[in-house]
Amino acid sequence: MELMKVGEYSKVFNVSVQSVYQRLKKGTLKYEVKDNVKYVKVFDKPLTKEKLKSSKDNCKDIIKVYKQVVKDLRKQLKSMKRDKDRNYQNLEKLFDKVLEVKNLPVPVLEAEIYETKKSKNKKKKKKK
Repeated sequence: MELMKVGEYSKVFNVSVQSVYQRLKKGTLKYEVKDNVKYVKVFDKPLTKEKLKSSKDNCKDIIKVYKQVVKDLRKQLKSMKRDKDRNYQNLEKLFDKVLEVKNLPVPVLEAEIYETKKSKNKKKKKKK
């Protein structure tokens, strides 16, 4: 913790002296009185240009990492969708074989009905 005179504080933090006194009065800033002079208690020093630049660089690095993570997740999602489709097709084939072995009629699956309706709706929209 550092103590600064009100005028110093206003220059360092780029605020008016009146604003500093208002904040002291409201209690948003803490102060100490020594020899009838108010000293503002400073807990954090303002960012210097170098620190600000380094924090911007850190943000840029973090953004790059997150963009790469998003890219990787999209690839994984795409791969999972392909796997899901393959598994669904394999399941259909297996189901058909089981029905063949048991000599049962092949029912129409709900997904096929849904896909058929979906494709018909697309065709209607295209015609318009």
